[in-house]
Amino acid sequence: MGHVLLLARLRGIPRVVLNTGPDMLAAQRLYERFGFARLHDREYTFERPDGTSFLMMAYGRDTDERERRAG
Repeated sequence: MGHVLLLARLRGIPRVVLNTGPDMLAAQRLYERFGFARLHDREYTFERPDGTSFLMMAYGRDTDERERRAG
């Protein structure tokens, strides 16, 4: 995570956005420890061919924030 944020900052990319699913609780905790926050306006639900649906969650963080270490 730290490397991705550093590369984005060095390349002038103002924000990193990540996607995950509702069942990926460990990933969500990791994103939050690195200062990412939910971006509800970038989330969507899509239908699979079998008729079931899946919520694609989004997390984002500006790259100019001070880098935080995972606790």
